[in-house]
Amino acid sequence: MESFFDQQKRWAYGCMHILFHYTPKYLRHLSWRQRFYYLWIQQHYFSGLAMLVSLVGLTCYFGFGLQTANLTLIPFLCAYLGLMVVLEAIDLWLQNFNIRPYLERGVLWSAIIINIAVWPTFLMAFFALFRRRKLGYKVTRKATKPKKDPSLISSLLRTL
Repeated sequence: MESFFDQQKRWAYGCMHILFHYTPKYLRHLSWRQRFYYLWIQQHYFSGLAMLVSLVGLTCYFGFGLQTANLTLIPFLCAYLGLMVVLEAIDLWLQNFNIRPYLERGVLWSAIIINIAVWPTFLMAFFALFRRRKLGYKVTRKATKPKKDPSLISSLLRTL
């Protein structure tokens, strides 16, 4: 698991580095549709920053009584549930391209959980990019047998 989080941090750092340092120069050579797709696919690794902003907003509200957003519940739930249905439909469609689509289909709970667990890694990559701290080269280890402590939390903490 530790090597997974290391790899995710490197991918996140690399994508954000490309976005901020190289993308502006090359966007003018792309069509509007290509620009949209290219920028859209690079947004995944900013989920760490989005979670930090969410946590700060919730802390302000529950800890200090400061309201950071003015939302009414029913319209918000309608929009959110609609978005969740669309995202799940996209996930289900994308499973057609899995290596083993007959085995890897349906709601993939392990992928959902790991996506939630990896946001601090993405956030650390974001901070490393803006501190101008380059990540050194590191070979991703291949696990041959399970470690003594294969828990997700301990692997994430060792990576951070």
